[in-house]
Amino acid sequence: MLYQIEYRAHPGDSAEDAFNTLIETELFWFQEYNVESVFLDYKRYKIVSTDQFDSREDALSYINANLPFKMRAKSAGCVIINNKENIEYLFFNHGNIKEKS
Repeated sequence: MLYQIEYRAHPGDSAEDAFNTLIETELFWFQEYNVESVFLDYKRYKIVSTDQFDSREDALSYINANLPFKMRAKSAGCVIINNKENIEYLFFNHGNIKEKS
């Protein structure tokens, strides 16, 4: 079963650093261009796997195969991507998950 989820990947020294960058970026886009984002409602994140994935595709495959995750309300899910050049943290929206037909 495939799911359609919203996600953003950001580099950072830590997941907290990347999450803060995510919120700042989404807030900028909202204030400057009125682009809505579900991530602006999130107050926290949960790392759902400590495995490091080689690519966004691998990370998204893992997320799709393991949805839904148990998380608090207003929390983004997070996985770690280590593609040899840098470490990115991929945050995803687990609410309103839609099955892709």
